Amino acid sequence: MCLLLFTTFGMAAEQKKYPFALPVQSLATSLNALSNQTQTLVLFPYDLVENRKGNAVNGQYTLAEAINILLLNTGLVGGISEKEVLMISQKSSSIPTKKFEEEDIVKNQKSILASVIALLFSGATVSSHVNAQETDKQIEDVEKIDVRGVRGSINRALSEKRLNTGIVDSISAEDLGKFPDNNISESLQRIPGVTIERDFGIGSTINLRGLGPEFTMVQINGVSSTSSGLSGQLDAEGGREFDFSLLASELFSQVNIYKTTSAKQTEGGLAGVVNLETPRPFTYDANQPKFTSAIQGSYGSLSEDKTPRASMFFSNNFDDVWGLAASVAYSEVDTVVNESGTWKYASLGQNIEYRATGGDVHTAPNYGDAMMPDDPRYLRNDINRESLGTTLTLQYNASDDLQFTFDNIYVTSDSLREYNRIDATLEWDIGGEPTSAVLENIDGQDYIISAAFPRVRNRVGTQNIDREETFASHVLSADWSVSDSLTIRPLIGYTKRTGEEETYLYSFYNRIATQVQRAGAGFELYPVGSSAEYYGDQNNAENFLFNVVFSKDRQNEDAELVAKVDFEQLLDFENLVSIDYGFLASDREKTRNYDFWAMGDSAVQHMNPEHYADNEAAWGDFWGNGPAQGQDDLLAGAGMTLAAVLGENRDYSVDGINGPSSLLYADHALMQSTYMQGLHGYDVANNTYKAEDSAAGSYGITEQTNAAYVQANFETKNADFNIGLRVVKTEIESEGSLLENGGIYPVTYKSSYTEFLPSFNLSYQLYDDVLLRTAYSRTMTRPPLASLSPATSIDASRLEGKKGNVNLLPYTSNNIDLGAEWYFAGESLVAAAIFYKKIDALVENTVSTEVVTYRQQISNEQVTGPIEFTQPENGTDAAVKGLELSFQSPLTFVSETLSDFGTILNFTYTDSAASFAEEGDIRSTTLPGLSKNSYNAVVYYDNQTFDARLSYAWRSDYVDYFPEAKYQDDYGQLDFSSNYNITDNLSVQFEALNLTDEQVVKMQSNNPQLAISLEQLERRVMFGVRYSM
Repeated sequence: MCLLLFTTFGMAAEQKKYPFALPVQSLATSLNALSNQTQTLVLFPYDLVENRKGNAVNGQYTLAEAINILLLNTGLVGGISEKEVLMISQKSSSIPTKKFEEEDIVKNQKSILASVIALLFSGATVSSHVNAQETDKQIEDVEKIDVRGVRGSINRALSEKRLNTGIVDSISAEDLGKFPDNNISESLQRIPGVTIERDFGIGSTINLRGLGPEFTMVQINGVSSTSSGLSGQLDAEGGREFDFSLLASELFSQVNIYKTTSAKQTEGGLAGVVNLETPRPFTYDANQPKFTSAIQGSYGSLSEDKTPRASMFFSNNFDDVWGLAASVAYSEVDTVVNESGTWKYASLGQNIEYRATGGDVHTAPNYGDAMMPDDPRYLRNDINRESLGTTLTLQYNASDDLQFTFDNIYVTSDSLREYNRIDATLEWDIGGEPTSAVLENIDGQDYIISAAFPRVRNRVGTQNIDREETFASHVLSADWSVSDSLTIRPLIGYTKRTGEEETYLYSFYNRIATQVQRAGAGFELYPVGSSAEYYGDQNNAENFLFNVVFSKDRQNEDAELVAKVDFEQLLDFENLVSIDYGFLASDREKTRNYDFWAMGDSAVQHMNPEHYADNEAAWGDFWGNGPAQGQDDLLAGAGMTLAAVLGENRDYSVDGINGPSSLLYADHALMQSTYMQGLHGYDVANNTYKAEDSAAGSYGITEQTNAAYVQANFETKNADFNIGLRVVKTEIESEGSLLENGGIYPVTYKSSYTEFLPSFNLSYQLYDDVLLRTAYSRTMTRPPLASLSPATSIDASRLEGKKGNVNLLPYTSNNIDLGAEWYFAGESLVAAAIFYKKIDALVENTVSTEVVTYRQQISNEQVTGPIEFTQPENGTDAAVKGLELSFQSPLTFVSETLSDFGTILNFTYTDSAASFAEEGDIRSTTLPGLSKNSYNAVVYYDNQTFDARLSYAWRSDYVDYFPEAKYQDDYGQLDFSSNYNITDNLSVQFEALNLTDEQVVKMQSNNPQLAISLEQLERRVMFGVRYSM
């Protein structure tokens, strides 16, 4: 039979040179790749090529040159029919074709239907032994060869990288609806210069070239994304960073990472731009429906739960007139992360003096100058996340010159995090210094590494965080060829992301003498005379007394409406081939509504009103006005203990820590019914609404942007380059409330700024298979939206506060890039790139102390005293420089017998320097999120029936700055994935993440002797079945 290879794009392909990288492989595979790359229709008898191999084609060649090299010594020839279809035949074939010379123009056809008609009426004849009926049969049996799996993904990514003028890396789906990883950020970390941040072991955000997640612009189908404003950190506000864990990878076909910038790209990515693309129907053959479905089961080694994952994709291109592509993906994941550690180290003497409860006066004459762990703890995180994502793309060819595309994506996610901890809080009523302690001098400072503290608050704390997020993006665009030389591309898009979070904290305490000691990277604690199993014994629940209940609601919404129009004007001015220009207008609105409730002594009015009535005077002096023992007696007398709300214990284990085997746990439903009337405790008489805190935490910000650009594109014999300028004006209006003298005052502030962003990109072909690149650009990232709020917030427990600053200017950077790429064989690349970024106006926090009136944390009474405020301001400069090295190739350079094996290796070195005002600020030597060294190694096997990949990603230690500096130790993770094609349509998949049960270690500084946290991550395995047609 005959195989017909084609693409669905309708524009005529000019005779030009293409960068080919075809290895010695099946001739059918090479012809398929050649057809896809050059957008040329190819017809050949399959029996002529099925047992033949094509020659390697590496370098810049015209289609004529490439086909002649490919077919050399194969006994086959290629020629162009009168209807300009590339036809492959034996040298003795009688199929009449035009002589295949350099001057031939090769045009592809718009669809398979048009191609068949062209063949039927081309006047071409077949050899005498082929009759018309056989020819019809051949045409009916045409099919397209697709290179799928790991190798197909690599080939498409290499082609995208090679053809761009700037420095670009790509990740392509291995098959319809099948991305290399279930999590997009996990795939991105295999790109040079990319490291990822993990939220409880799951990849969430990315760092690009040493800069944090907020410095990377993330777009979906060409429109910038928005943020939910919710962070993985407790009670923290998210910024402009994008959380990839919300999006199922099955919804996307390709991701491009632009490390250099051109004027036509939307501003906002100081580090770079990541563009995610959903599938479009006109990408596929006309009248050839595509359908895939997959189902997968997942199992976590700590959660010990089995959870499902499923996806479905359908697409059809109807006669190249209109098309539809739709997908849906559902997943549920149960994750457990166990932790042993402390929040930070603090001075023992200052802590005792600062935290002593009224009536209990303590001193620290012996160890007052030593540093101690602030709140050593055992902690278990249970996270359940359920996500549903859908995409819908409609395309319509109104004419040969006008195409409309409507891209839609909608994702919803519900997650529940139960954060259960046992701690020995040394921040409150420590009861005096220990009688003896083991000290260790580290860098000239004494640290308590083992001591029995006489009267510690051992707490059982359960935090319940219920979060709902949605993300929606709707983009209508057009591609209109007004004339042979002018194309107009208008676009209007609307993106909205919402996040609603309800947080409850239930805390119970037991004042007992407690032994605390460092254990490797974590901490062990237990009551003096007992063991850590004390914290798992439900008989001890009566000993834990009611401490406090907090309830916090956050409702965040971030929406942007954008309209833009791009013009492409082709020119005939020798090397100046085109000019791009365009305009953009956007309106972004961020709102946050915050509500805060607290229950202290008032909880007894609900749980035991009789006891309250009998002891009303004592309860009136409950918090802070009497000896601690009086508080204990009142709570015990009222029966306000953990036993009344005790839930089922949770298993606990951290390698290297001799902790309890299970943890006591306060049940959420019992807390609601016992201490509160309904969610949040809306019973005002028994609960305290923090009006000032709630108002200060609510705000609205509007950001209006207008931009214009012009970009000139040049081509010479060996070089492509562009030069352009983008001008951006932004106007900001910020509304919120100020907290002053115990009152709440609404305020509105306005500001604006204008930035000029020039750019230059050059790609130079030094040899047929060697490219040199250089680029200069000025880029910007706007400050976090939350930082623009006028609100003032106060943490009464720590006597600290935060203020926003609407006058913040964007971060700007002047960037220089140099790169070299050697495509030395098919599917192969050696590349190096160096980069330098000079960043201006980096935001830093200034600290000032003010005497203000605020609400006390537990009693809710107004008090006046000093609060240490931090406020962001522009001013700091920073420089980031680095080197990226990458190598990828099949292992044919070792032996031809290893042609089905391959490897991908990359290494990145990054360094930074800054000038933060505060002496000793760690960010002056290394910016948050920056790992000096990182590398990735992938070994794969792919024979088109079975493919497997073993991947290892490693990064060196880095600063995690929230809200103060902590180091995260170096981390590496080994993952495995495989796919076996049972038939052409049915395959099975197996994956395993974190094969070696890695731990995350965090430190007070980069000294491993000051480790403060040890997180035990779980191994996760997945098995699934996939069907496609």
